[in-house]
Amino acid sequence: MADALKLDLDLLCDGDYFHVRCCARILNLIVQDGLKELDEAVKKVRECVKYCKGSQNRKNAFLRVVQHVGLNSSRGLRQDVSTRWNSTFLMLDNALFYKKALLQMEKTDANFVHCPSSQEWSKIEKISSLQPEIEALCKKVTTLKVDVDEDAKESDTSGA
Repeated sequence: MADALKLDLDLLCDGDYFHVRCCARILNLIVQDGLKELDEAVKKVRECVKYCKGSQNRKNAFLRVVQHVGLNSSRGLRQDVSTRWNSTFLMLDNALFYKKALLQMEKTDANFVHCPSSQEWSKIEKISSLQPEIEALCKKVTTLKVDVDEDAKESDTSGA
């Protein structure tokens, strides 16, 4: 099959690196679909991060709260790129690390109104616990090289 494509298309490096990544794409879609279940909680965390990073005064207020509740401030809150699930996981992971500080902000800052509820925090914790397995699976899938010629040969012999 790859040889046939080489004849029909001008493939980069003569098609030596031609392989199918549909499994990785499907896995990405599954993860993004799973994150949609947390859509409201994720939106709230995004708003928390935006609020805390929105001005120097708010950054300083957040850092004071972080220090007050005894957390390390070097990790920092991170804003995600909504179309990249791995950055959303990173944002959620950091929000979980600073959960105590964010809950304290909710108590002390009347304008801090987007903090997730206890149920939403529980959902965030559950899905975040899956991150290492999802990343390992994605890495495994994206490094697979499918030999299209072998697959085509198997199809030809099984159909005969």
